[in-house]
Amino acid sequence: MTIPLTPDATRLPLNTRRATSTFGMSVLGLLTANLLPFMVIALQDSLGVSVAEAGTIMTGSLLATALACIAVTRLAEGSRRIAVARVGLVVTALGFGVAAFPLGATVTVVGVIVGGAGAGGALAASGAALAALRNPNRMSAANGLVNRAVVTLVLAVIPLVGVGLGSVYGFVAALAIVLLVTSGWLPAAPVLDSPDPVRRAVEPPASVGTRRITIAGVSLLVMYAVWAISEDSLWAIAGTMGADNAQLSDAALGVVLSASSAGGFFAALVLILLGDRVGRALPMAVLLIVGGALKLGTSLATDPTVYGV
Repeated sequence: MTIPLTPDATRLPLNTRRATSTFGMSVLGLLTANLLPFMVIALQDSLGVSVAEAGTIMTGSLLATALACIAVTRLAEGSRRIAVARVGLVVTALGFGVAAFPLGATVTVVGVIVGGAGAGGALAASGAALAALRNPNRMSAANGLVNRAVVTLVLAVIPLVGVGLGSVYGFVAALAIVLLVTSGWLPAAPVLDSPDPVRRAVEPPASVGTRRITIAGVSLLVMYAVWAISEDSLWAIAGTMGADNAQLSDAALGVVLSASSAGGFFAALVLILLGDRVGRALPMAVLLIVGGALKLGTSLATDPTVYGV
């Protein structure tokens, strides 16, 4: 008698090594976006470019991250996962390592974009590794909390050192080198080629509610894209707005940005603890409305306290 395997039976349990490598690479892959305010300021001060020009450079870096992540996703799903991670980490370290030194505008821009592409490889590997762990939904939630916690700390510490090419891009390069040592700890569970018998047994026929599900899915993706554009656009110039409009020092700005990231951590933690008791639609609607109002308030604030709140 053959006993059908559940999805988690083919996945690996979480341990310290797998958590360090998987969560660490996820943090690295998203670090460019999270350090965007400081990276824009560093480019402005070091290269003498405008906010728009610095933002364009960072847009190129983030685009490189996204394209690289998409390009290597299939490779990261299988046995080449660790190789993909290592190549991505090496490229990240080289690109951002070069950008950390004042070697001229052209070299810096190329380094920032190449470093972003490398981060995309690390992000693809970490995403596949999360799916290889038992209870991937819970692992994704834990990964988000770890990401917020690390970013909160980094955003508070970097201004104390000084916002510059070396402190910002050098930190990312150094982290990539450290994670290179842990790359062999990534979970490498086998990929099942045959359809999952358990999933096949519980899934409804394709004709049931397909159109409604498709419309809901597309609507959710469009909404997420619009939200992401507003979120990342504001975050990219949050440092500049804090300095120019609200007259915040680098140290005070670091505290504000760190507190903002900490707010994301605690909000995610609360929603995890609440579970399904409040559903998904209601919290999403409330957070979108509140978030939109606060974005507008941030862009209009000229008082340091109001901006911080």
